[in-house]
Amino acid sequence: MSHSAERLIDLQRLQRDHDLRAHEDVFYLPYPDRIRHLTFHVAKYAGRLAKQPVTRAELSRTAVDAFIVALSAADVLKVSFGAAMASWADPRAHRTLIELGRALSVGDDARGDIHQWYFRALADIAGRMAKACESLDHMEPVPYREVLSNAVIDLCRVTLAAAALLGLDLATDVPRRWHEIESHQVL
Repeated sequence: MSHSAERLIDLQRLQRDHDLRAHEDVFYLPYPDRIRHLTFHVAKYAGRLAKQPVTRAELSRTAVDAFIVALSAADVLKVSFGAAMASWADPRAHRTLIELGRALSVGDDARGDIHQWYFRALADIAGRMAKACESLDHMEPVPYREVLSNAVIDLCRVTLAAAALLGLDLATDVPRRWHEIESHQVL
């Protein structure tokens, strides 16, 4: 297994620990409520990027926050990004998440206007997740788990690409953001 795949798996484990420490109120919700909550986050990030102009700092913060939500949603849905990575790129070819993100951005419109590309990607993912949650509420015959899992995998993939193009190292930026969130805890 490549270092980047191992790092994704480690980050997923660490996200679960962070969620338990810092988001206990959400962590113990039933899975449908947790995924609904995380869907709201993705929609919020798309809304954040809908504003004009968006600074590079806001775009970077959004990418880090969206990746955190992808990690948390993967835990709810029992999705392994390490396993998903094998379908994205040759796992042996990428030592770091930045290298993986650069490889994932090839062929996307991401290299042009990254803000607009990432905004459209988040809006699409939020819409798919919201439709799955709504279908679940109505008990419609929609494969909501598959739709949600694919959307969360896409959220991880596009965010890795966006982060690499922005020069972000999610392996260090995500733990830094966790620390920031946890430092605001009362107890």
